[in-house]
Amino acid sequence: MKTIIWLLATLALVIVATGAFIWSGAYNIAADEPHWPLTAWALETTRNRAIESRSESVVVPDLDGEALIRAGAGNYDAMCADCHLEPGADGTEISIGLNPAPPDLTRSDIEDPAATFWTIKHGIKMTAMPAWGKSMDDESIWGMVAFVRQLPGMSAADYHELVESSGGHSHGHGETPAHADAAQVDVSDPAQAAVATVDRFFAELSAGDLDAAAAELDPQVIILEAGGGEHSAAEYLGHHAGEDAEFLKTAHQKLLRRSARISGELAWVASESELQAQHDGKPVTILGTETMVLRASKAGWKIVHIHWSSQLRN
Repeated sequence: MKTIIWLLATLALVIVATGAFIWSGAYNIAADEPHWPLTAWALETTRNRAIESRSESVVVPDLDGEALIRAGAGNYDAMCADCHLEPGADGTEISIGLNPAPPDLTRSDIEDPAATFWTIKHGIKMTAMPAWGKSMDDESIWGMVAFVRQLPGMSAADYHELVESSGGHSHGHGETPAHADAAQVDVSDPAQAAVATVDRFFAELSAGDLDAAAAELDPQVIILEAGGGEHSAAEYLGHHAGEDAEFLKTAHQKLLRRSARISGELAWVASESELQAQHDGKPVTILGTETMVLRASKAGWKIVHIHWSSQLRN
């Protein structure tokens, strides 16, 4: 009995002492003051074990696709480089003031892609690492994972070539209005995967990866544009796909409005956008509308119909 009383008294004393310490303000929370060694160890161990245990069930897709890596480059440059740096940079105004210091991903090999995906998607409490899954779809996050795997040892020239050819900052279907310049997005939850296929097709076409883009199309896809039509994936690849890829390589797209729904095995995705591009060596603004119809298959959603329409903005 005395032992129990002694343990309870000790526990009460620890609780009171801990509360007094917290209330006193003695612990310096300033970011420019390092943690005590014991505090740093406890935080780092808790963080690492939490990530490891929660990322075990993450299934890692193929991360070697050129289009996926290229798309990840644009998002990394827009969203991550200020903290995690780009090749040739020793620090930024943001990175040098953070505690804990963000890892320099230009010098850090990614040993566990699943853990990296989980960290990007869910973020880390009490750090500057946000939960990008609140505004990005999984496909876009995997693109960033694919890119940072290639980042160590990459030259500054190669980095900027990838970024410039990436199509820029794109969140996929999860893009928030703040990043989409107040785009009106009305996408039902069941249609999210179909929208991800549409975004992936656009990213692959923009990167010039025609084989990957073709894999998103049904072999008998019908594509209508400017009063003409192509009636198979092979016909499109043999005619306008190369021209479209070349045009999109230097174009910047801003999503204005999107809606998507599913009915049975079919899904439709309707998008309105504004493109800044070059035509005959001069900058032009193009207003575009796009309707895509997709059919569910064992290999995922495949695009069976595309209708593109556009006009120059006055």
